[in-house]
Amino acid sequence: MTTRVRGEITALSAPSSYAQPGGDSMTVTFGTITIAGETSVTALSSPPALPFGYLTAGALYYDLSTTAAYGAPVTVCLAYSPTALAEPVRLLHFAGSAWVDITTTVDAANGVVCGETASLSPFAIVTAVELDTVIESGPPAETVSTVADFFFSSNDPAPTFQCSLDAAEAWGSCPTTATFTGLAVGSHTLWVRAVN
Repeated sequence: MTTRVRGEITALSAPSSYAQPGGDSMTVTFGTITIAGETSVTALSSPPALPFGYLTAGALYYDLSTTAAYGAPVTVCLAYSPTALAEPVRLLHFAGSAWVDITTTVDAANGVVCGETASLSPFAIVTAVELDTVIESGPPAETVSTVADFFFSSNDPAPTFQCSLDAAEAWGSCPTTATFTGLAVGSHTLWVRAVN
């Protein structure tokens, strides 16, 4: 059951929702509500800095709060202008000390992004950017050496790399400069990706 009265949550059944008065630009659905309260949204003008991998241009920031006593999960859906943000649009939640991507669904045609969290705090609607990875140097295409040295770079200022040698499904952590030893004679393929 959903009850909307000037921002107050009066329903105690689960799940219960709140929609911003005057429109459907925000909905919050609580898994459970044990004490009714008021839910509000405030636009943030000085939000925490976004992590690398997300654009600040066009980003929208909101602080969601409630006086209700509630239980997880909390589904938050926020509206945005599809012409103001490029795809892929993501919903981030500021979890105390870092932004976390909580996106569960994106309706790009109608400009609505939803995510699931356990708490309310600042939220951001942003555009994600792809991380680029470049193998800067490696061994020659043909060599008799059983050792191969590689150097990787990324457009992420603090990259973390994963590598896979000869098996695309077997990814493991690897440093910016990686050395592979004991290689068998024959052809080898190295895949590298930057992860956030």
